[in-house]
Amino acid sequence: MPYVIRNTLILTGLLILILLISTVTNAFTNKDIKAIRATYNQNRKMLDNLKRTNPDLNNQEQIMASLEATRQRARDNNKLFIKEDNPTITFQYLIDICDVFCPDVEFNFLIKGSGISPNNVNFNAYEINGDALLSSLHFFIFQLEYQSPLVTIEDIQLSEQNVAEDDRVSFSFMMNVYYDPENGVDINEIKTRRFTFNDLAYNPFRSRIYQARSGEGDENLINVFNLELIGLTPEKAFIRNGDGKILTLEAGDKVKWGYVNYIDWKKQLVAFKINRIGIKQDYIVYLDKFKQEEADRYRYSNKDRL
Repeated sequence: MPYVIRNTLILTGLLILILLISTVTNAFTNKDIKAIRATYNQNRKMLDNLKRTNPDLNNQEQIMASLEATRQRARDNNKLFIKEDNPTITFQYLIDICDVFCPDVEFNFLIKGSGISPNNVNFNAYEINGDALLSSLHFFIFQLEYQSPLVTIEDIQLSEQNVAEDDRVSFSFMMNVYYDPENGVDINEIKTRRFTFNDLAYNPFRSRIYQARSGEGDENLINVFNLELIGLTPEKAFIRNGDGKILTLEAGDKVKWGYVNYIDWKKQLVAFKINRIGIKQDYIVYLDKFKQEEADRYRYSNKDRL
């Protein structure tokens, strides 16, 4: 076969093969394009329906702002892992709490180690010890527990610091600070939360029994057990003592074995705080003679003679 004819046949075969491949490829491509167009039209129709039922979707900025506000509320109202922790960060956090809520708390700060919790969360352990008023210490621990960063308080130890200062205590406790480098929040982005706080109703370190007053040096003071209440104003009480003298008393005035605690104009009485046997007690004197007789009978029937 001549060389020219052979080459012509080969080229003709290749051309036919290319045309067949192109035809098949175009057929599949047209089919894919139709499927893509159908999917696009379906998605477009669903999006239009969503926009009609949810007009807010048209405002993307509003949606993003609402999402960020939701995230901020979660940060403000829930416990959070901080992104990182070290002694400097935690010490500054404690200082900030004390400066804002309980500036009289004095403490020492020592890192005790680090570890991973059973839930695979990193934490650092710190020892906090110092001294403070019991009410301030209570508020300090309250803030640590209820602020957003997740910390736990363990092994609290308290002791009376000074008999003369029965409201002040020495304290020591362990504090674990949890952090998550991947999902945690930067502590600088966490706002300080404000709470309604109820102070301690009972202070176990405050003495309820005191040394009894002898009464020496009180000879010139009024004996509350030998007086008669003859008149009242909201600020003053008019009494007649055992010598028949008319005298006036105000809240805070000293009397024998104690002082005037308060004057109750509505209830028409004067309340004294008396320490005659080592325990501070209230002694009430009424303007109404009948009420006074009832109060006296009740005291004597219960052998409450101060």
